[in-house]
Amino acid sequence: MNNKNNNVVYLHKNEKTKEVFYVGIGNPSRPWYKYRSQEWKDYAKENNYSTHIVASDIDRDEAENKEIELIAKYGRKDIGLGLLLNKTDGGKGCSGM
Repeated sequence: MNNKNNNVVYLHKNEKTKEVFYVGIGNPSRPWYKYRSQEWKDYAKENNYSTHIVASDIDRDEAENKEIELIAKYGRKDIGLGLLLNKTDGGKGCSGM
C-alpha cells in the first residue's frame, strides 16, 4: 500500500454521552494509540470511549483538511468553542500549537 494514501481520520466519542471529545489523523493504527496528552489520558481513564474511523486510505493533505473541518465543527474546549480536547485547529499536528 502506498503510504501517501495510507491515512485515516478518526473520532473518539464518549460512550455514555455520545459526544465527540477528540479528532485525529494518522496511520491506520494511530486511532488506538494511548500515547496522548495527559488531559486525554485523564478523560479516557474516567470515561468509556469508542473509536470511529470517518475516512481511510486517503492522502495526507485530504486527511489534514478533513481534520480541520471536523475540529471546526465540534469545537475546541481550550478556547471555549466546544468539547474537543484537541489543542490545535488540526492539519499539522503539534506544529499548530
